[in-house]
Amino acid sequence: MKRRVLAILTAAAALGFAGGALAQTSGGAMVGTAPGVAAAARTVTATATVSAIDMTTRQVTLRGAQGREFVVVAGDEVRNLA
Repeated sequence: MKRRVLAILTAAAALGFAGGALAQTSGGAMVGTAPGVAAAARTVTATATVSAIDMTTRQVTLRGAQGREFVVVAGDEVRNLA
């Protein structure tokens, strides 16, 4: 479940560039461009524990294996957030 949430959030972030050109490289990296905008994303696998979910802002706080916490925003594509 933890890996699936992280994979969904990563995919949702990458889909934000669907309006422009989007290409996937052989190494699992995504490169997107649009007029005046360029971005790159890389898929990584990590194990994290969900430590908090703010349903009003859709912010998910994750704690990594080394205890470091980071916040990601779950887009509207993410279902069953609670």
